[in-house]
Amino acid sequence: LLLTLPGLEEIVVETPDGERVLRRAVHGAYVHVDDSQAGTVQRWRVASQHGVTEPALLEGRPVEERLRPHWAVTWAVPVDGEGDPVPPRTA
Repeated sequence: LLLTLPGLEEIVVETPDGERVLRRAVHGAYVHVDDSQAGTVQRWRVASQHGVTEPALLEGRPVEERLRPHWAVTWAVPVDGEGDPVPPRTA
C-alpha cells in the first residue's frame, strides 16, 4: 500500500509482540520504506500511470464500473544503492 498510495505515509500494525511501523519517504525517483521491526530501509523504483477509459469499453458494464471511468496502474521494483533491481525479500 505504501508503494501504490502516494498519500499514505505510515502504516502501524499492532501485534502481540509489539508495534510495527512502516514509513514511506520519497527521495527523488525512489521511494524508501522504513520497517521498524526489521530495522531496515528498502529502496524502490516506482512508476505510475493513469487515464480515462473509453466510454465504448464501459457499455453494458455494471453501474459501479461506469461511475468510475478511470484506470490506474503502478509498477514497483526494489533497487540497490546504484538503482539496479534486486530480488525482493521473501521474509
